[in-house]
Amino acid sequence: MQRKVTVFDSRSNDLALAAELAGAGCQVMLYEHADSAMSLGTSPGEGTIAAVPESARAAAAAARAGSKGLAGLTNDMAEAISFSEVLIFALPLHAQEPIFRIALPHFRSGQTVVLVPGSFGSFVLRHLLAQAEPERDLRIVETAPRSLRNCPAAPDKVLSDRLPRALQIAALPAWQSGDVLDVLNRVLPVELSRVDNALEAAFSDPTAILRTATAVIAQRQADGGPNPAGATDEVISRVLRSMDSERRRIGRELGLRLEPFAALDHRIPRSAGTDPSVTAKDEGSCWLLPVLQFGELVGVEAPVMESVLTLLSIAGKTDCFQHGRTLQRMGLDGLTPEEILACTLDDQYAGSAMYPR
Repeated sequence: MQRKVTVFDSRSNDLALAAELAGAGCQVMLYEHADSAMSLGTSPGEGTIAAVPESARAAAAAARAGSKGLAGLTNDMAEAISFSEVLIFALPLHAQEPIFRIALPHFRSGQTVVLVPGSFGSFVLRHLLAQAEPERDLRIVETAPRSLRNCPAAPDKVLSDRLPRALQIAALPAWQSGDVLDVLNRVLPVELSRVDNALEAAFSDPTAILRTATAVIAQRQADGGPNPAGATDEVISRVLRSMDSERRRIGRELGLRLEPFAALDHRIPRSAGTDPSVTAKDEGSCWLLPVLQFGELVGVEAPVMESVLTLLSIAGKTDCFQHGRTLQRMGLDGLTPEEILACTLDDQYAGSAMYPR
C-alpha cells in the first residue's frame, strides 16, 4: 500500500525532507502557505521536486527521489490535510501556532501530527484543539533529535536538516506513543525511539541550546571582532554545559529523566546552513522561555539561560520574554508540576486547558 505523507511548509529544508520521504517510497504532498510562496520550479501536476538552488542537501535528496517524488504542491490547507493520515509540520517555530490555527478546522480524527522540531509545540496544538475543536481526536507527536549530526566533510559543523537521522518521540498524551511509533516506523526513514512523555521529548533537543548560545557569541563577534572578551571555544563550551546543567536540574524537579548532551562536551559545533539570528530567536522564544518558566515553577534558577535569552532579545529587537511560548499559551498555567506531568500521560486528566473537560 502506498504510504502518503503531507509536509508543511515548503522552504528549502522542507523540500529536502519531502524528497527524502519520497525516496523512501512515500507519496508526498507539499503544503506552502500562500504568504511565503517562493518559486520552486515545479507545479502540482508535474510530479517532480526541483530543489532550491542554494540548498545542496535538497538537490541531493531530490536527485535520489527522481521524477515521481512529489504527488502535489498546494497552498490549500484543506487539500493538504485531506491527502494523508500522517502530517509532518517541519515549520519555523514562530510559524507553528499561526499554521495550527489555519489547520484546526480541517483536521480529522485519527490523523497523526508530527512536529519536527517540537519545542513544546505539541502542548500548543493540544491546547488550541481543546479550545476550538475539542471533538477532534488527533495523535500529536513531540519530537527531538537524539543527537547532533555532523557534516562528514567538516566534523565541527552540524547539519540542520529538517529530519535528523534519529528522533526521540512521544505522543501527547503518552499512552498513544506505542501506536504512534508503529505508524511512524512505516513512514519515516529514520531511527525512532520512545521517551516517557512529550515534556521529556521537548526538554531533550540539543540543537536548542547549541543554536541559542552560539548565535549570541556570533553576534558578539560581529559587533566586537573575532574574539571579543575572550570568547574562545572553551568559554563557549562552558556556557553550553552550564545551560545543559540548568536544563537537567529543571527537568529533574519536574520528574523527567534527562541525559546530558554529550555532544556539548566536545569541540564546539557551528550551525551550518541556517540563519543563526532567525533560528536562535525562534528557539529562544519557543524553547528557552518555556524551560525558564518551568524552572520558575519548580524553584530552580537558570541564570545562564536567562542571560542568553536577554541577549537574544536585544540582538533581535524583540522581547522574547513577552512574546514567546509561555505556559499560558501551552495550556499549562496555574498547574502544579505534578498536574503538568499528569497531563502528559493521560488525556482524561481534567485539570488542564489542554484537554476538554
